Amino acid sequence: MTAMLKRAQLPDNIDALKALLSAQGAQIAALKEENQAWRQERDALHQQKHDDKQEIVRLSLLLDKLRRMLFGQKSEKLIHQIDQLQLELEELHINQGERAQKVE
Repeated sequence: MTAMLKRAQLPDNIDALKALLSAQGAQIAALKEENQAWRQERDALHQQKHDDKQEIVRLSLLLDKLRRMLFGQKSEKLIHQIDQLQLELEELHINQGERAQKVE
């Protein structure tokens, strides 16, 4: 049934009215549950976004530190670490963009 019934569409029988109210109550409860699930998913995505931002800051700082350490010495290990951190940082930026699209 539609959410809003016109007065002329309402049944005259009390038992039918009770059944109609019960059905609408169940529909409202289901919609509230669905709404809550969407809110929880939204909150989880916001938390992931926040965590990603913190990880991006951490990796950026570490990358800057490694670049400063690299200045004056050409260590293959440091170059490898820098490359790995750059890849992680790029992946986080991509993941954050994908999650941002889900939130919108």
